[in-house]
Amino acid sequence: RAAANRLDEVHAGFAPAFDAIAAFAESQGAAMEVEDGVVRSRIVALSILLGGGAALGFVVLSWLIVRSIVRPLQGITQVMVALSSGDRQVTVPHADGRDEIAAMARAVQERELERGRRRKTLTDQFDGLIRAVIARLDSAVARVD
Repeated sequence: RAAANRLDEVHAGFAPAFDAIAAFAESQGAAMEVEDGVVRSRIVALSILLGGGAALGFVVLSWLIVRSIVRPLQGITQVMVALSSGDRQVTVPHADGRDEIAAMARAVQERELERGRRRKTLTDQFDGLIRAVIARLDSAVARVD
């Protein structure tokens, strides 16, 4: 019994220290919960900010890519419309690149050059025929005189 009483006295001596440790642990736990909430809020805000930035970057990059395709195609389209309406003084833009758009521009350019060569050949043939007809007429007129 004396040992039990002694143990109770020792426990009673340490009880305030144990209570202080328990109170400290409780306060630190509450502080950690508050800090955890702050950290989670910051992580969510940073995630939203990074996600929004990535989405904005994607939109800008997509716009630049679309613009780099659409503008040259519009230029080639305008040239084709001008050529189809008879304007032969246009130059085909974007034909000096190495991409598909440049290949399309070169194809339009080559087609127009080929049409020009055919037109020149037909014109030369027509001129030759007219000269031959005029020569015959001159000859016939000379015989009639």
